[in-house]
Amino acid sequence: MASKYRPHGSYKDFMDLTADDISGLTEGALRGIVGKLNDAANKRLRRLENTGLEMFSPSYRARKKESGLSTFTIEPGDTVGTLKRKYLQARQFLRQEGYSTKAEIIKHIAEDNAPIIKKVLGKTLDDPSNWDKRYKKKQVLKKSVKKKLTDFWTKYHQWREIEERNNPSKEAGGTNTDDVEEFAEDLYQKGKTDIQDYERKAQEDYEQAQREQMTDEDDALQPGTSYGKAAGTPKRAKRTKKGTIKERFEKIKIF
Repeated sequence: MASKYRPHGSYKDFMDLTADDISGLTEGALRGIVGKLNDAANKRLRRLENTGLEMFSPSYRARKKESGLSTFTIEPGDTVGTLKRKYLQARQFLRQEGYSTKAEIIKHIAEDNAPIIKKVLGKTLDDPSNWDKRYKKKQVLKKSVKKKLTDFWTKYHQWREIEERNNPSKEAGGTNTDDVEEFAEDLYQKGKTDIQDYERKAQEDYEQAQREQMTDEDDALQPGTSYGKAAGTPKRAKRTKKGTIKERFEKIKIF
């Protein structure tokens, strides 16, 4: 809904308002600012969906989970409190760390998600077979490739929801690379993508966490050191990685 208070200039001029700044605005002025940010965010949404890489955007995934990817809107009856919340939502979506532009997503994939792409597609993202050759001036993913990537992220979030529900100690809401790689290796690549598979994996993870907790408690009760652990008691092996993702995988170059 348009507002007669719509401010001039770029939406970027209003990305860093403090709580005091917002509190000093009239409802009409706040409505105008939120409308400007909403317009920019909705354009991002459309552009992201055209890339075929939108599910690699943390901002996009969070928005989809929160509202089913409805556009950013303002309703006539929105209160000042609601407008403040909508301002924060639009601002969060537009911030650089959310990877909501094509350039940011490409960088994010190159630096963090290269191994995941390879696990899902069986090849790197810059492989020519991933791209629709009908487009000469821009790169557009084939629909089949986009569908496969979207399917992977949809299944990942289904698994995360079950994992968090069965393991309260599991950090909620995460999409860090370790978790995604674990899902890709232990479930997705093995074709274990039914709800029953997720339930079994969550139960196994829970039991493993319980065993590790008991081991830690037993170690703490052992005499012999200032920390209660017997001298010479070997430490449990931790799951480690050889090098960072950047070191293990070459950086993808698409453009």
